[in-house]
Amino acid sequence: MRARRYCRKGGCPKFGTFLKEHISISSIHVVNVVKKEIYRLKEIEGELSTLSEIKELLAWDLQTIIPEKAIPNRGEQITYLGGKIHEILISDELNEIINKLWKNKKELSPLDRDIVERYHKDLQRVRKLPKEHVEEVERTMNEANFKWKEAKGKSNFAIFAPHLHTLIE
Repeated sequence: MRARRYCRKGGCPKFGTFLKEHISISSIHVVNVVKKEIYRLKEIEGELSTLSEIKELLAWDLQTIIPEKAIPNRGEQITYLGGKIHEILISDELNEIINKLWKNKKELSPLDRDIVERYHKDLQRVRKLPKEHVEEVERTMNEANFKWKEAKGKSNFAIFAPHLHTLIE
């Protein structure tokens, strides 16, 4: 009888040891999950960064030295990359990673917590946009940019006006 009361009050050495081991194993598991998810998030960020840099380089090429006949093809390449970036951003994998990290954000470093909070906020907005819409906007911007150059060179705003109207809509 005395032993039962003693264990119920938390004085049982075996129970205390079990509880400490259980808590530390759970903590280790959470930390390992968080580390794994942070590592994968950083891999995805690296891929997004690479694709964005390639897209920007192609856009620079489109703005500066590309031959006129290559402009439509370059515009399609930029459109493809914009769609691919959006596809990664709205992927279920990235969403699951952010949700897991969001639930365990107390375990994150301040920098990682800020990154996860930014993703959590931004992805709620980005996931509402269909890939086709993002590609269409990219395509329209590329066409409008080309027409702007033409209109500026000829001092004729009427060439650019329809594209500006489309962009504003």
